[in-house]
Amino acid sequence: MKKFIETHSPIFWVVVSLLSLVFSASVVFSQEEQQGESAAVIFERILADQGLEAAVTKFHEMTADSSDLYAIDGRELIYCARGMAQNWQYEESIALTKLLEELYPESPWPLMDLGCLYVVTGDKEAAESYLRRAAELNGEFPLPAWILENIDEQIEKSRVQIAEQGRYAPGEKTGRQGPYLGEDPPDLEPKIFANGLICSTSNEYSITFTPDGREIYFSRANQGTMMCRWEADGWTAPAKIELFGDTLECEEANVAPDGKSILFNARPTIRQPRQICRAKRVDNGWRDPEKLFMGMYATAALDGSIYYTMPGGPQDGGIGKVEFEGGVYLEPERVGGGVGAEPSAHPYIAPDESYMVFDRYIPGKNGLYICFRNADGSWGDALYLHDHYDIPPLVGQATVTPDGKYLFYSLHDDLYWVSTEIIETLRP
Repeated sequence: MKKFIETHSPIFWVVVSLLSLVFSASVVFSQEEQQGESAAVIFERILADQGLEAAVTKFHEMTADSSDLYAIDGRELIYCARGMAQNWQYEESIALTKLLEELYPESPWPLMDLGCLYVVTGDKEAAESYLRRAAELNGEFPLPAWILENIDEQIEKSRVQIAEQGRYAPGEKTGRQGPYLGEDPPDLEPKIFANGLICSTSNEYSITFTPDGREIYFSRANQGTMMCRWEADGWTAPAKIELFGDTLECEEANVAPDGKSILFNARPTIRQPRQICRAKRVDNGWRDPEKLFMGMYATAALDGSIYYTMPGGPQDGGIGKVEFEGGVYLEPERVGGGVGAEPSAHPYIAPDESYMVFDRYIPGKNGLYICFRNADGSWGDALYLHDHYDIPPLVGQATVTPDGKYLFYSLHDDLYWVSTEIIETLRP
């Protein structure tokens, strides 16, 4: 019987999901070096050449083979299934994920994927069945219960996204006018952001804005960094931009408070470590990208200091700070106080460094936290936002808009926003 090797790097550590940033980032099957040709590559090739039935038959043949002829890499296979769904091949994605369910019967993750796939395709009964089974196998993880509690809303959200797929070509004018794509702003009740345009059946996460609010950058799984621009005749539809050429995968962009630079992650493939990079503003784009140091999800303060997720995962990485002095970056230091008291990641630092919002991974209390800076420069105790407002206990990758009005975060493959009044009411 094959087993997943699961890491405790829940929600948001590896951008792999088509449907749920949360559960998918927790999945690691086997990272052992394997001989033979990739089973995922073979499955895709036969699917394209001979159809689904032949691909399924070949899958059974490969998994029954005890030689080194085939490399059965569960993580690669689930990436393959999710990639199919991102290309709207839902039947094929469901079929491959069911094969993974058979191959890894003790893992909840194929069940989670199937539950989410059936949410997208509108099969409520099947979605509920798989999500309940996933919850039974992993009762500590809150996502199945959250989806089940909100399943009608999630199915409707997906219906809109499917209906809007392909409406605009990348970069095409949408006719939308006004700040934030003309969306009605939220109050203390979080709202999905630009559903059907920004948020799709793919996986969107990590959003940022230029200081004038006329450019929006966000990440889309397996595509990279996307941009919308507010021009004289309206907003453009999301289009991919290259921040470091076409040789590196770039994601999790964050525009500096002065708008003169942009920070982002880059790596050759999804399996390799991320490096934090920076590019400079020029005209309507970015140039001179440079690699800074290893890590991910970097945000900058007004003085140029960078706060970021240090390498190693939440258990041994944590949040680091690199100061900018004399035109150079100094050695990184781990942030202490309330920020460093527990495993944390994905920091948003206020431009004046008066507060920080970040993810934290504590069983039963996953989600967003905030720390305010004390008068002596130390960080106060971390406050769990779910304890104070209707912020689900599954969210992460927060950012605050340059005008200070809205908090954005990632939740279950989409981007949500809420009034920053939730921050101000907690400020000491």
